[in-house]
Amino acid sequence: MQYKQQFAGLSQILPYKARMQTTSDFGRLVATRRRELKLKQKKVAVCSGLSVGLLSRFERGHLPELGVRKLISLLTVLDLELQITERRRGGNLDELREEHSGRRLP
Repeated sequence: MQYKQQFAGLSQILPYKARMQTTSDFGRLVATRRRELKLKQKKVAVCSGLSVGLLSRFERGHLPELGVRKLISLLTVLDLELQITERRRGGNLDELREEHSGRRLP
């Protein structure tokens, strides 16, 4: 399962470091953390002000959006915080060559 590969060994990384690109990524991380803390969905949902159904759909990747307030509340209950950093631009090989040589390719 892709979930296990993507977050393999995540429990050994403190703080959690994972590149979140979709709501599903956040949901899988939340589910993993909740299970590590041995918390039931109902407890986490009540403490974060969400319904159990909403939390369940979020964890399974079946929720296209979750508001920022809800996400922050959920992360707080799970003793996590969100850090935003500037994405590094890797570029493809032609872009890197162009940057290194100082000239533009056609």
